[in-house]
Amino acid sequence: MINLLTEDIVLEDKRAQLIALNNTHLPAFINYAITEPDTWRYSLVSPGSSKTAMENYVAYALKERLENKGYPFAIIDKQTHEIAGCSRFYDIDFTHKIATIGYTCTAKNLDVRDLTDIVNY
Repeated sequence: MINLLTEDIVLEDKRAQLIALNNTHLPAFINYAITEPDTWRYSLVSPGSSKTAMENYVAYALKERLENKGYPFAIIDKQTHEIAGCSRFYDIDFTHKIATIGYTCTAKNLDVRDLTDIVNY
């Protein structure tokens, strides 16, 4: 079985780079939570409702990685080199070799209309 804690997964194409989410990305996500709460409106956990909610959202995603249940990513816009959003593998099942891709949100203040499609495909 793969240990997701020790594996540094990087996914990229010419437009976007997905790197392992970590706490250094938190200030950017808190900024998006405060300035762009609508970005998160479809999320069941409402991370865009407050700084604390976003901190809890990121902490939960990182906990899933520690438990080998998920792998959260920060999305980097390669044109601007800014954090453009997040996505993750979750519900990872090593026995059946499956995972779900989701929790994808991209910032509105960047020109990232096509990033969500790139990330999910």
